[in-house]
Amino acid sequence: MILSEQHLHAPSLESAIDTHVLTVVPEMSVLEVIARLNHTRAGCALSCDVFSCELPDLRSVLQAKPGEYVAGCVLVVEGAQLLGVFTERDLVRLTATKADLATLKVAEVMTPPRVTLTHSGDQDIFAALSLIRKHGLHQLPILNQTGQVIGIVTTETIRQVLEPAHLLSMRSVFEVMNTEVVQAPPDSTMASLACLMVQRQVGCVVITQVDEAGTVRPLGIITERDIVLFRYLELDLCCLQARTVLSDSLFCLSPSDSLLAVHRQMQRHRVRQLVVTGSSGLLGIVTHTSLLKVLDPVEMYTVVEVLQRTIHRLEFEKLALLEERNIELERQVSSHGTQLDLQYRQAQTHFREWQRVETERARLAQGEQANRAERERVQQALQENELRYRHLVELSPDAIFVQCEGKLVFINSAGAKLLGASCPEDLVGREVLDFIHPLDRPTVTQRMQRLSMGEVAPLQEEQFIHPDGTVVDVEVTASPFTYQGKLAAQVVAHDITGRKRLDQERQQLLEREQAMRERAEASEQGYRLLTEAIPQLVWSCSGDGQCDYLSQQWVEYTGISEQEQLGLAWLDVIHPDDRERTAECWTAAFEWRGIYDLEYRIRGADGNYRWFRTRGLTLKDGSGRIIKWFGTCTDIEDYKCAQEQLAVSFEREQSARREAEQANRLKDEFLATVSHELRTPLNAILGWTTMLQRGSLAPDAALNALLTIERNARSQNQLINDILDVSRIITGKLNLDMQPVEPVPMLVEALDAVRLAAEAKGIALKSVLDAATGPVLGDVTRLQQVVWNLLSNAIKFTPEGGWVELRLERTARHIVVTVRDSGQGIDLAFLPHIFERFRQADSTTTRRHGGLGLGLSIVQHLVELHGGTVEATSPGLGRGAAFTVCLPLEYFRRQVSSSEDVLPVIDGMLRDPGRS
Repeated sequence: MILSEQHLHAPSLESAIDTHVLTVVPEMSVLEVIARLNHTRAGCALSCDVFSCELPDLRSVLQAKPGEYVAGCVLVVEGAQLLGVFTERDLVRLTATKADLATLKVAEVMTPPRVTLTHSGDQDIFAALSLIRKHGLHQLPILNQTGQVIGIVTTETIRQVLEPAHLLSMRSVFEVMNTEVVQAPPDSTMASLACLMVQRQVGCVVITQVDEAGTVRPLGIITERDIVLFRYLELDLCCLQARTVLSDSLFCLSPSDSLLAVHRQMQRHRVRQLVVTGSSGLLGIVTHTSLLKVLDPVEMYTVVEVLQRTIHRLEFEKLALLEERNIELERQVSSHGTQLDLQYRQAQTHFREWQRVETERARLAQGEQANRAERERVQQALQENELRYRHLVELSPDAIFVQCEGKLVFINSAGAKLLGASCPEDLVGREVLDFIHPLDRPTVTQRMQRLSMGEVAPLQEEQFIHPDGTVVDVEVTASPFTYQGKLAAQVVAHDITGRKRLDQERQQLLEREQAMRERAEASEQGYRLLTEAIPQLVWSCSGDGQCDYLSQQWVEYTGISEQEQLGLAWLDVIHPDDRERTAECWTAAFEWRGIYDLEYRIRGADGNYRWFRTRGLTLKDGSGRIIKWFGTCTDIEDYKCAQEQLAVSFEREQSARREAEQANRLKDEFLATVSHELRTPLNAILGWTTMLQRGSLAPDAALNALLTIERNARSQNQLINDILDVSRIITGKLNLDMQPVEPVPMLVEALDAVRLAAEAKGIALKSVLDAATGPVLGDVTRLQQVVWNLLSNAIKFTPEGGWVELRLERTARHIVVTVRDSGQGIDLAFLPHIFERFRQADSTTTRRHGGLGLGLSIVQHLVELHGGTVEATSPGLGRGAAFTVCLPLEYFRRQVSSSEDVLPVIDGMLRDPGRS
């Protein structure tokens, strides 16, 4: 690669200054600034129609046209004086925080100018490039000598001015691409992408999608400039998805492409970011900053140095090859000459062979001439490289000079300026020590001696002195090399006067800070004495949330030294049940910078826990940053105990109230049920009796009336007997006549007793009775009552056409009687209350089935008096039910005394069993 002088000449600063910069006043609203940023698109002036455009049309709005100017920032000025900068990144940050832009002034959210450049006539473009690289800027404001804004320099204007075609063609995309790409799926909203840019501190997000093979494919790029446009268009960023605004074409690069291709793509398509892809999908991204890294003077100097070493190596290899070929040619010529002499003496017939040898000799001579020409070409390339090196050295912002035998033989323009000379020619031939401060001359003399012995001088600081006496602090490094056949040294000096001044100012600040710290420590000592005098436990934490002080009262209460509880170790004395909650509340208060107010238990030195109320407040500096937490812990154990006792008393009162209300409700329901069930058969008896007394009934009707009166009388008698049985059970007066009972005959009689009722409803009765079960000890009447009640219930709650099954089985120590039906079943929520007295699933007076709800309660009590158990099961409503009675197989059983048979009255209330 050969660079011409035009490419190596440093462009002036004026060529990179963008004078079309937008300026606004501090009182302008952020919404107006957004409109200014978007109205800078030449040829694409936005009218009111844009706000009503459909989303697919946004692609045409987003794509920049050739020759179109797009502003990336505005300068906030007042009276031509720069106050701050508002960039696209500031707007993205406000979008991520969901700030209300309608009420914000640009002065409230602008960024103060950290770095500016005062323009002078002798500045080149690398002065701005150095500041942009050093401080990581995207826009550098340019001021005149009076501090007024004349324009800005950006990474894009520098890239356009430098025209780095030849240098960029040598570098590939793979060398500078950024592989840490921030990605997002196509369904991401603009609001979430803005938050992602702020969180990751990037200027763009690549929209990607994973295909069926698992490869990440880029679909497009959303940049800060896009967010600015969307805010100007007043679009809903929380609903606007990335897929709806991506452009139809995505400009991609290959890792092997040259940076020159990147430069041309950016100029052609007016973009600032390009995606790098390969066979495996997304590989990275290239930006303006990536190109500027290559254009850095140090990087350019490094490239030239590598080229120079490569040319020297090629020249050495070429000379070695020529020397080897010359030796081979001499050997071949000598061999051929001997053969020709021998052939000539032998015979004239070998004349043709001699001619061939002469031809070969001529060819070798031509090869020697070609080698000489190649050597001259290499020498010319070396001269061109030296010229190119000189131009690059002239472009360097650091002072570079060559010294030989204690004198300057070469110096660049930056070096002449550093030594106080108007041009480099005035310094060539001068003694080096003439420009060294007298105090540093011994050190420089020793360095020159080391360089004369071929040693490299490390980086060191020293002072240059100008002819007018001005002293300049510099950092110097030197290395030996050969110059025109003599041992010389190449020296690079960097001006650090500004840095020295900053170091001195920093030292002064440190001294003032130390004095302030001493005063603060004295104030803190007084604060500690005050905290030791109050009865509360006092603590303090640093700005990062770590405990750094505990009062003596805290130490005495916990019995643990202060050092063992600093940091977050104080959580160890918190009750285990309160520890996680306490840590979460402390973290939330620290993150939200709010008041810390919480109650928890702290372990004392005696191992007991007491309740404390902890309250902490923050101390902030002028910028609102928390620098200290102060808090106290107040003992509230007595208050908590009184509060708990009050809560227990209140709960007991509420429980008693609920039980009383439940008992009252059950009593009312039972009285209503009893009155209804007794009145129903009594009405029938009175009605038919009245009709019989009148004598107006036919004989058949009179007989039917008598049967009806008898049936209702028996039903009323059964109700009264159930009430009496329950009364006997409650009072403990129910006695059993215990004797051996054969279960099969007893069950058959129970089946016969309910058969007519089953046939009347068309219900099929099934029985599976094991005749070998053996007798049980019990009261045959009461056992028949148990089975009759279960069968009657099954028939009552089984619809017509259903079935009821009675099964008798025997186990090792029990007999098991099961009554199963295909009836309406039992609600699973009511199943646990099925055997409670006076409990019915339907307790209203309009219920479909009659009864007092006493049958199953009586069944359970009678079974338990026989030493057995009864259990009810049902899959649910409409799926039938099963009742299982287990009785022990015993031939002799101790007569149960009346005192053992008594069951206590539950809360003095009657309870209703669900099914009767």
